Amino acid sequence: MDTATSPQDLRDKLAAGGRNVLFFSAEWSGPSKHMEAVASALASIHHGLRFLKIDAEQLPEISLKYRVTTVPMFLFLSDHDSSVEFVVDGADAPRLSQKAAEFMSADSTSGPAAPAPASTSTSAPMPTTDTSPTGGGACAAPALSSEPVVLSQADTALLKSLVNRAPVMLFMKGTPSAPRCGFSRQMCELLVRNDVAFDWFDILENPRVRETLKVFSEWPTFPQLYRNGELVGGLDIAKQLEREGKLARELK
Repeated sequence: MDTATSPQDLRDKLAAGGRNVLFFSAEWSGPSKHMEAVASALASIHHGLRFLKIDAEQLPEISLKYRVTTVPMFLFLSDHDSSVEFVVDGADAPRLSQKAAEFMSADSTSGPAAPAPASTSTSAPMPTTDTSPTGGGACAAPALSSEPVVLSQADTALLKSLVNRAPVMLFMKGTPSAPRCGFSRQMCELLVRNDVAFDWFDILENPRVRETLKVFSEWPTFPQLYRNGELVGGLDIAKQLEREGKLARELK
């Protein structure tokens, strides 16, 4: 990943043309470090895509010019006049992956791409009661299509980044403070009860992650619990580990 060291250095790099994305970060920002890894993975997949890393605090002139108010922030630039086509802010790896694919698939000879529409929720409606598959202890994720899901390189890179985002990662329906599935709620309660620190990802907010993760993990239901990037299992396995007095030891 290239780094812009001064306003002039950035101007020189942009003058060379190409498909450029400005990546504003800060040394103290943990999410910036996580998204740098995501950006590096995307750059290795999309040949010709270049992320230019800029320290938002060390180069305030550039931050002021592009109205940077938070880090991490990604600005996708037109290859015609370096104007901003769209922005991805925060540690939103799925959206960054989506926008990178759109950015690289745009015909660079047909003029600047149209601005991206405002984000809308893609959450599936929740049933009034929980239904359990035959195996029990899991929230079945409704299929989005009858077509088999095929993992692309971008899917695999994104999922590897997500499952390694924290030492303990929980993929669930909803959030720990507002779970949208009884089994996801029980998993959160179990982890809290055993004093396990964890990060989480709401699979209802990203249909692509919801479907591809089931293929990636070879585990068809949610919640899914990971430690150091490796699948531990679902609620039934977590409950068994707790009964055997092994859960805290396995996850710490």
